[in-house]
Amino acid sequence: MYVTTTRVPVKYGHMAVIHAVLNKDVDTEYVINKLSRFKSLPQERELPTAPKEPIKVINRSMRLNRLGIWTRCP
Repeated sequence: MYVTTTRVPVKYGHMAVIHAVLNKDVDTEYVINKLSRFKSLPQERELPTAPKEPIKVINRSMRLNRLGIWTRCP
């Protein structure tokens, strides 16, 4: 397994781009579902500053442009 993660500066919060090469086939929808449903201690404790969705999965056909607006990739 090879994984590359890049943290990207954005106006609010953090953004990470993750690229993974795995040794076996993995159902993409399963991974997206698991990441989208992830909750951690701040969410479990309902802390006021905790985001409701700590991980937001963005389809790779979308990208964040220089103005911070999500656009479709050509």
